[in-house]
Amino acid sequence: MSGLVAQHIVDCDIVPLVPSDCSIKEHREGGQFLLDMSKIRLHLSRNQVKGISIKRGELRKELASEPVLNANVLDYLFQHQELIPKEWRYDADGLTRQISFWGTVYRHHSDCLFVRTLCWNGSKWDWGYCWLHLVCSNQSPASILAS
Repeated sequence: MSGLVAQHIVDCDIVPLVPSDCSIKEHREGGQFLLDMSKIRLHLSRNQVKGISIKRGELRKELASEPVLNANVLDYLFQHQELIPKEWRYDADGLTRQISFWGTVYRHHSDCLFVRTLCWNGSKWDWGYCWLHLVCSNQSPASILAS
């Protein structure tokens, strides 16, 4: 059957991957999410756009009313890296990006909070952490559902 396009559906209500020694502090559920990469935008705060680093705690407050994507989307994209646009790899200055998924906030056993990120390592995507007590540069956009 030609003409069929594969649909990628992410269950944003299930518990995402939880790294060892960690727990989930908050998780914004989102139902069954039909993954359409053209409807996801990489968001920078005004300070990040100006090249000014921002504390992630402050950024978290700014993003509180935004339709941020949760870690279920990160997990799905990590398993289906061919879906991730090449433009996500590098910012305008040619620096690798660390894309944050603010819809799931984790707590490390040390009581520090973090969000998980997709990171381009030069040959493939990997995932990592963004600790909320540190600052965030313009290389760390948030993944947001575009309206």
